[in-house]
Amino acid sequence: MAKTTQQDFREFQKEFTKYVELFGLKGYSLFFGREEIDGGYAEIRVNVRDRVVTVVLNTEKHEKHFQTMRDCAKHEALHLLIARLEDLAKRRYVTPGDISEECEGIVEILEKSIP
Repeated sequence: MAKTTQQDFREFQKEFTKYVELFGLKGYSLFFGREEIDGGYAEIRVNVRDRVVTVVLNTEKHEKHFQTMRDCAKHEALHLLIARLEDLAKRRYVTPGDISEECEGIVEILEKSIP
């Protein structure tokens, strides 16, 4: 199986950072890594409360599922976009207003970034 390269990793980082800026997802501490991931091409680990994000690119290129670095980075950035909504959904106590507020925030981001 083919491996991802340092060039792939640099492109992935560049593209992910571009989408973070496009979506206005500022205030997060971003960390990047490369490691073997079971069944995926990349993954994102988000600590919403501490605003820490680790984005990991798989060291293995799974040709069947592998996308361009741009597509891969965009996919992970979209996970960051909805991370707070996901965090709210997992909480034991959350109000409908919390969910509506976050949904509205996501819609506003998409309105600004989609031509």
